[in-house]
Amino acid sequence: MILFLKQGGLVIVDILLEIINFPIWWYGAGFKKVFSLAVFAIKNAWAQLELYNLANNLTTPMFGRYSTISRILSAVVVVLITLGRVFQILIVSLWYLAILVLWLGLWPVSLWLVVSW
Repeated sequence: MILFLKQGGLVIVDILLEIINFPIWWYGAGFKKVFSLAVFAIKNAWAQLELYNLANNLTTPMFGRYSTISRILSAVVVVLITLGRVFQILIVSLWYLAILVLWLGLWPVSLWLVVSW
């Protein structure tokens, strides 16, 4: 019976330590993990959009036609595609920034809702 009480006391202490350490993890290691995943996702999206290849092909004519009109038309098309892809990477970056802001604000808001209820 005494052993059971000692173990029960250790469980209570362990639960209290977990409650105290949760905010430290949330804003420390947890945020670091979410931030690194967001950075990885943005870098991956940047690599998939291949903006570097579009910049290299800015002056290359499309379909192998080397007339002046074809060069101008291909440059305009490549610029439009580049602007669209830059807009895509901006949307992806804003999405992950919103996730990070929600990560930072979720715990205090939920704690406030629990306490005020």
